Amino acid sequence: MKLHTKFSLSVGVLFLSLGISVSILEYSHLKSVVKRQAYQRCRRIIAEIEATQRYVREVLRPTVSKLIDRNNFIPEAMSTTFISRSIIERFQRQYPDYYFKFAALTPRNSINLADEHERQVIEQFKANPKLEEWQGLLERNGQLYYGVATPIRFKASCMRCHGNPADAPMALRKRYGDKGGFRRQVGDVAIKFVGIPLSKALASAKVRAFVFTGLAAMFLAGLFLTTNYFFRRFIIRPLQILQNGAKQIGNGKLDYRLGINTKDEFQELANNFNQMAEKLKASYSLLEQKVAERTAELQQEKAALQESEEKYRSLVENGLEGVYIYRGDRFLFVNPQVSQMTGYSQDELMKMCIWDLVAPEDRERLKGYGRERAKGKPAPTRYEAKVLRKDGQTIVCEFAISTIMFQGELAIQGSVRDITERKRIEEEIRQERDKLKGILAAIGDGLCIITENHKIIHANEILKEIVGKTKLEGQFCYRSFFERKTPCTDCPLQKAIENKRIERTEFTYPNGRTVESTFSPLKLTNGEMVTIQIIKDVTEQRRLIREIEERRLYLEKLIAAAPDAIVTLDDQQHIIEWNPGAERLFGYKRDEALGQHLDHLIGKDDSFDEANNLTKVAMAGKSIPPTETVRYRKDGSPIDVIVTGAPIIINDKVVGVIAIYTDFSERKKLETQLRQVQKMEAVGTLASGIAHDFNNLLGGILGYTSLLKMNLSKDDENYEYVDLIEKAGERAAELTSQLLAFSRRGKYEIQPLNLNHCVNNVIKLLNRTIDKNIEITTDLDKELPVVKGDPGQLEQAIMNICINAVQAMSVPNQDSETLPSSAGGTLHIETKVVHLDEEYVRSHLGAKSGDYVLLSITDTGCGMDEETKAKIFEPFFTTKEPGKGTGLGMAMVYGIVKNHGGYISVYSEIGEGSTIKIYLPIANETTDTEQKPQERKPLTGKETILVIDDEEVIRKVLKNMLEKLGYTVILAANGKEGTEIYRSYYSSSGNGNGRTEGNKNGSIDLVIVDMIMPKMGGRKTYHELKKINPNVKVLLASGYTQNGTAQQILDEGVQGFVHKPFSITELSEKVRKVLEE
Repeated sequence: MKLHTKFSLSVGVLFLSLGISVSILEYSHLKSVVKRQAYQRCRRIIAEIEATQRYVREVLRPTVSKLIDRNNFIPEAMSTTFISRSIIERFQRQYPDYYFKFAALTPRNSINLADEHERQVIEQFKANPKLEEWQGLLERNGQLYYGVATPIRFKASCMRCHGNPADAPMALRKRYGDKGGFRRQVGDVAIKFVGIPLSKALASAKVRAFVFTGLAAMFLAGLFLTTNYFFRRFIIRPLQILQNGAKQIGNGKLDYRLGINTKDEFQELANNFNQMAEKLKASYSLLEQKVAERTAELQQEKAALQESEEKYRSLVENGLEGVYIYRGDRFLFVNPQVSQMTGYSQDELMKMCIWDLVAPEDRERLKGYGRERAKGKPAPTRYEAKVLRKDGQTIVCEFAISTIMFQGELAIQGSVRDITERKRIEEEIRQERDKLKGILAAIGDGLCIITENHKIIHANEILKEIVGKTKLEGQFCYRSFFERKTPCTDCPLQKAIENKRIERTEFTYPNGRTVESTFSPLKLTNGEMVTIQIIKDVTEQRRLIREIEERRLYLEKLIAAAPDAIVTLDDQQHIIEWNPGAERLFGYKRDEALGQHLDHLIGKDDSFDEANNLTKVAMAGKSIPPTETVRYRKDGSPIDVIVTGAPIIINDKVVGVIAIYTDFSERKKLETQLRQVQKMEAVGTLASGIAHDFNNLLGGILGYTSLLKMNLSKDDENYEYVDLIEKAGERAAELTSQLLAFSRRGKYEIQPLNLNHCVNNVIKLLNRTIDKNIEITTDLDKELPVVKGDPGQLEQAIMNICINAVQAMSVPNQDSETLPSSAGGTLHIETKVVHLDEEYVRSHLGAKSGDYVLLSITDTGCGMDEETKAKIFEPFFTTKEPGKGTGLGMAMVYGIVKNHGGYISVYSEIGEGSTIKIYLPIANETTDTEQKPQERKPLTGKETILVIDDEEVIRKVLKNMLEKLGYTVILAANGKEGTEIYRSYYSSSGNGNGRTEGNKNGSIDLVIVDMIMPKMGGRKTYHELKKINPNVKVLLASGYTQNGTAQQILDEGVQGFVHKPFSITELSEKVRKVLEE
């Protein structure tokens, strides 16, 4: 397609697109103008309506309201909507095409009922309270309108006429009824809607757009023709002239010139074209001259090249090295030297494949070089390879190759030299060198050769490793080995050279390596003296020797310091080593034991065979596992030991035995004590459970008995029976108290006390009851420090020990139910301060180191055997006749002492009496002198008490006791029921806080809670009560003691504790104490 056609089409498409775009833009502009005018008219109408409404609302309505009754309402003068609609109706008579409406979802007038489109607009205003206007196109009754809507939002001031009908003026209700326009809410929305018809205006805009389009098309067509004419005249015609001139010059007409006189760029281009033609003509003439001159030069160079080729040919054919040229795998040229080297004639070589001359083992390598070179990749230009001669021999040749032009094409030129003899000599030298290296390496030590002036001329790798250097050759020995600046004093190298003999020495290098060095002088063939130094690294040997010596000393000290007996035997079972531990354990001095037969020395008749068998096991090469056995001391006394042993084996032969004996007498004793303690703990746990349940039963029995006694006079015939029941119950309670004391859960109240007071109280009772033949002596420390304990419990423990002591010094009397009638001996009681050290603690299980008050009770009775001593503290164990004792006396003592953090020990021998020692820890407190008990009477009250206990008997007896004391009692069978009862009382009484006389406010003043209950125990019940009333007062009751769980609950806030079984007096005191806090 020609340039003129392309230009015409491009300009035509451009003008057509421009005309269409201008038409579309014109129509869009006219349409937007119509919409903008319609919007402005709508806003003007709405503004006029809103101004009318403001006038009615702000001026007309208030004025009319003053002239009429409140219940009267005149829409024609007071309703903004009515008046505005009336004005619009008159407006629409003049402009019937305009649309206006007060649209609402529930209008007062049905003509204002919103259609579907208006409902959507109302919903938009409701959804977006900030939206103040809606505008857009809509079609109504087949005609297009531009509409604008504004919201009418109902406010509180509108509610008189549009809210509750009862609040509206009577006249308004009579006119419109009670439905339409009423029951609006603040925030409800109606709209004012104005629509302007657009059909005629848009039709007019289309006509104007079409007229404009026609005019634009005519203008663009004229512009297109004009542009096309001028483009052809001023562009196309000059280009055609230029094109013709270029064609003439191309055909060789260098004298052709262009004639363009347009006085523009085309004329300037034509002038440049003519100048180019002139220069081309001049250049062509100059080129012909240069070609002639170059032809003459080439003829001269050809002659020189022929001369050079002659010289090269003479050099190649008469040189010492073989020269050849090949392309592919065929020779193009070989000189006589190649023929002489291979044994083939030149003609034979020119017919051969070059690879037939290369040995098979090198053939692929050289072919690979050729392939790399053909690809333009780097390849070796100098290499060695084996060549096959015609006579079958193989020679080694050195090749050098390069790429040249030969006969007009690329070829490979190579030079070759026979190096077979050189390779043979090099191989011999290498073998000799390897042999020498092998000899030097086989030495296994460091080796170097040093000159007279101390310079190292050779050093092997081992020496370099020893001194930690990578290079030694060329260095001075004193500098490389010892980091010195001058030769060593008394240098062994100098001595070896001067004396012409071998010198040996040992030294340590700066890096810590110790070596043995030998210097051997040697005279070389050139007359120079050198020394060959052989260096043996002995660092590890010296270290091992030191370690062996240190370990020997260590083992000697270890064996000497070992607490166990360590004995070493020879192969004849004779003692060759007897350490200090063996001296201490068996009593034989080392000199006495050495050389003795071990089994004869420490084994007796009953253990000799067993000992000898163990020794034979070790002598057979087997180890003896830890074995418990008996051996004998020098004095003949037996000793419990654990023996282990192992054979001493040297060169697979048993040369002796080492045996270790460990004394475990004390450990065996402690294990026995531990088993006894564990048994006592287990029995104690069982006893405490039985005693707790029994105490609950005794609580009911003793409670009701005390109530019966209070209701009976002493003259009543039943009083004696009730009294007997009470005494039997008290004896049973005493029995449970002993069980609890043994289990360390007995009833006790800790206070600072002087143990001497307890001793004196017991002695007063004993003096009135024991036989006068028994003398009581004391040695009481007057400065005895204070201990912490329950005086009643401690006195009971002392009494139980003393009674057992008295009975041990008495002859049984069948007529007495208490103490024997005939007795004799001394009962000695002593108190003092002692300190238990760690050594004592280690051998007495349960004891702790520290300062203690010691109570020692000694009798001169019959004493006890070992079996009795082992069972003395077990509950129900007794040496008395059936019916004479419960077996709980000493068990109770054990429990009381342990409960006080103390320790008890027994020493007794048959016929020598017994001593029982009680150690109680010293307290850092002081105490007053003894306080005499005072007579107590039950305390009464009028408060309300809630009793929570799972035992029905306990609940009833507490109710009867407390009511007897004047209290109001409420019962609960468990913790959950109790908390619900307390919550109901607490809520009904206002706040339930505080106690009031006679319970006038209906609150519960005190809660008595059993500690052990199913489901919800006393602890959880207390915390639930505290959630209801943080100030609740609680008294905890339990058959266990105050320690343990009970003390934890007391620490958490419970105000008091009462131990079961309790008397009515004790109960009354505990209750009053808690209530009056």
